[in-house]
Amino acid sequence: MTEDYLKNHDRDLTNYKDEIARFESDIVNKAIKEKKQLAKQKVKKRNRLAEEKKAKNKAEAIFQQEKKVFEKSKKSIEDELVSMERRKKITREQLENTQRMNTAMRKHRKEAKQFKKQAEEQAEQLRKQAEERRTIVLNMQKFNMPAAQIAAITAMPIEEVQQIITQAEEQALAQVHEDEWAVLE
Repeated sequence: MTEDYLKNHDRDLTNYKDEIARFESDIVNKAIKEKKQLAKQKVKKRNRLAEEKKAKNKAEAIFQQEKKVFEKSKKSIEDELVSMERRKKITREQLENTQRMNTAMRKHRKEAKQFKKQAEEQAEQLRKQAEERRTIVLNMQKFNMPAAQIAAITAMPIEEVQQIITQAEEQALAQVHEDEWAVLE
């Protein structure tokens, strides 16, 4: 009887040891799995941050490129205006004595003024567009839009971007109202 008892006891002890070993193995496997999952999450986060930085840099490059285009356009317009002023002065000195040339000068001056006005309007419009795009990018960043979406939106016409911003503001306002109602209920 004691021998049977000892055999049963040894068998139970072996079963307990096996169960403890399985439990330890499960814990180790679970820890390894969690460690791998954390590593994957870190890689995903790093990739996401890199993508956001890349999109932000692209948006900034687009803005800087538009700014350069604006500055270049402004400079060429100013140079053209200076050139036109010189031509006007030379023409005035050469054609002072004849009435026909005076008429031609008046017409030339009128064209120069129209060109100057058009050039100033164009330069102002380019400046406003660049400023609007900058403001739009800043507003989108306030709404925590992904940088890739910001870069895509900045390539759109201003009117479409403003419409998207208006929709985002309306959605944010609607969400605030829903949250307030949920709290009240």
